[in-house]
Amino acid sequence: MPWLKILIGVIVAALLLAVALHFISDAGPLNPVKNAIDSLVNVQKKAPGEALSFQAASNTAATNSRLLFNLTTNQSVDGVRLEDAEGNEIACTATLVNGANETNKIWNINAIFDVPYSGDVFAVIREGETWTRTDKSVPLVIVNPTPVPTETPLPTQVPLVSQPTVAPIVESITAAPQPTVETASQEGLVPAITWAPTNAPLPTEAPTGEPTQAPTLPPTEAPTAAPTAAPTPTAVPAPTTAPTATPLPRLDASAGSGSLKTTDTVYQVGSKSAKSITFSRDVSYVAPHPDNYSFYPAGVLTFRGDNFRRNAAYGTANVTKQQLSILWQTPIGYLRTEDNGTLYGVGWTGQPAIVKWTTQVREGMNLYDDKKATPRLREVIFGAQDGKIYFLDLTDGSATRDPITVGYPLKGSVSVDSMDRPLLAVGQGISKLPNKTGSIGLHLYNLIDGKEAFFLNGRKSDTQIQYNTNGAFDGTALFLNNNWDTDAMVVAGENGLLYTVDLNAEFIYPKANDQDVKLSMSIKPSVVYLRTKAGAEKEAGVGVESSVAMYDKYIYMADTYGVIRCVNSDTMKTVWAMDGGDNIDASIALDMDGDSGVSLYTGNTAYSRLGSKNDVTIRRMNALTGETIWTYGIKCDYDKGQLSGCKASPVIGQHSISDLVIFTVNKVKDGGSKVIALSKQTGSLVWERALTSEAVSSPVAVYNDNGDAWIIQGDQGGNLTMMDGRTGAVRNTLNLGGAIEGSPAVYKNYLVVGTCSKDNAYMYGIRIE
Repeated sequence: MPWLKILIGVIVAALLLAVALHFISDAGPLNPVKNAIDSLVNVQKKAPGEALSFQAASNTAATNSRLLFNLTTNQSVDGVRLEDAEGNEIACTATLVNGANETNKIWNINAIFDVPYSGDVFAVIREGETWTRTDKSVPLVIVNPTPVPTETPLPTQVPLVSQPTVAPIVESITAAPQPTVETASQEGLVPAITWAPTNAPLPTEAPTGEPTQAPTLPPTEAPTAAPTAAPTPTAVPAPTTAPTATPLPRLDASAGSGSLKTTDTVYQVGSKSAKSITFSRDVSYVAPHPDNYSFYPAGVLTFRGDNFRRNAAYGTANVTKQQLSILWQTPIGYLRTEDNGTLYGVGWTGQPAIVKWTTQVREGMNLYDDKKATPRLREVIFGAQDGKIYFLDLTDGSATRDPITVGYPLKGSVSVDSMDRPLLAVGQGISKLPNKTGSIGLHLYNLIDGKEAFFLNGRKSDTQIQYNTNGAFDGTALFLNNNWDTDAMVVAGENGLLYTVDLNAEFIYPKANDQDVKLSMSIKPSVVYLRTKAGAEKEAGVGVESSVAMYDKYIYMADTYGVIRCVNSDTMKTVWAMDGGDNIDASIALDMDGDSGVSLYTGNTAYSRLGSKNDVTIRRMNALTGETIWTYGIKCDYDKGQLSGCKASPVIGQHSISDLVIFTVNKVKDGGSKVIALSKQTGSLVWERALTSEAVSSPVAVYNDNGDAWIIQGDQGGNLTMMDGRTGAVRNTLNLGGAIEGSPAVYKNYLVVGTCSKDNAYMYGIRIE
């Protein structure tokens, strides 16, 4: 058949031509033919990678400072780097945002410019052995830093009532050298303190620098108008010794009317199986005055600032314009989960810590060399939903050290040891990823080397019996070591267990300029936990998503069924338990009522018990008896995700708003959310501010030197709203472009807060002006 012969001949000729073209030079005359055939043969060949976005944390920087870039590609690439406008490679290090378990699409790039530069910086990607310069670039200006002039020290001012005096600690352990203090800048930064303990006996009370006067008590009735501004403080000489601390009154708690019957079982971890014990603590836990939560004025170390969970702000701000502006933004990654989709940025509760380390600790940790040498470094530390713990410089958002990779989403807020020891605790939120399932619990990290020092398991085991199977820790730990007899941590988990952990830390703290002794730390934890349920509470509902609060030896916690508890840490037994009506996710906040009482403030959510028919309830309770003093109800829409009602934790007002408590209520009947200010004394509404977007982020109060107050609230629409603390009047609104679920922290005129949108997942540094 002639046609068959012709067809076979054509096929053979084509094959011979293809073989011949394979050896033809790319510069030969038949190269176009070769390319055409290659394109047909390799039609399925992968297209080259492209850059989708390329950003820098800042477009300006000083020489010899670290600058962070973030690059996202359309497909997995093998490497990335930076080039200047002339194609010269810029020295840098690149790390994957999501580790080895994710496709290589999102990269963080750290670069240090040792000479001034002005021009574009281009992203370059590598596929196989081929480097390709992308069309994405950022303009950059690198300049030599301006020398800091010598400044005349500012006069010391009279401290605000109930505000700790910001002064160097001069009382010391017997035979220990006096502290050396680095000069603070004009912004009034806390001086870095160096202190070397010896084997000499410890004093009975830590030097704290607390004012000698007791806090001013709240007025008996809510004022009808904003109070007159306090007069400008008169400058006085700095004290030569630290003021005598005014301890909190020691008040006893006992069950009041209506307390629920509870079933309490106490266990001590250590044996091969869980065995209940009759427990009595050898040395009592005694929580400090909340003004003295940290050993020295270090910043914001835990969720809502202290053991009373009152606020998340350190120091006072110089507010002149009543406005907010973005100083810097640092990108955060994402992580795909098995059951919760893809999580981005910083989630609820997600409040950063802001820490001013002492000199020896800063110089002894694994910080980058340029950050070790920064005497007034204030480090922003936070856990993110991409499974990493980040460390940033408060002033410019640049990385201070490599992030710690946990590998699973972190939803809770970090807590830093309050004794100036480089120890950090953070709770894990999820353990199931598409390709693996891991352990879940609370992680403790040694920040000297970034290694895990201890893992508190959240799941049921041979040594742990629990009602709830959820092993996550959304709540934030409290560290207790300010009375020198206690070296402990207190935390509750979603498994419903309340843990007390004796850390038994060994901490070697070198003397100033001592090169022979290195900073080191180890811990040998001893764990006791309480399993408890109350009344008609179902076992599956006994979980704790909020953070515990603490007054004296009493621990306060609220669970997902709605039971509010006071637990005596000496015995780990419930003192009283009251029904709060429905799931409670907002952390309990405490406040002193003079020398005779302690108040507890809390609010619930509209979930399985309230639905949409019954009011969400905010309440003030007697923290010593559990009895309700007043309630305030507000209509909210039911939400199966437990987001309706009081998801945010309150602000306990101080100074000019010392008569107010501030709550944020989500998914109100009118739509959106509301910030409401209630009278502490009566529970009556003083002011409210409606927000068009929903809000689960906790509000933060900012005060100036006169005690004037502003409330700043983040919401799901990406807005930061700045309100007058006395009236609720909006002073300024700043939109960040991404949903805000995490809570902000404030250090003087700086605010830091994270976003969690797919196209906007950043940690932001905000200037309060």
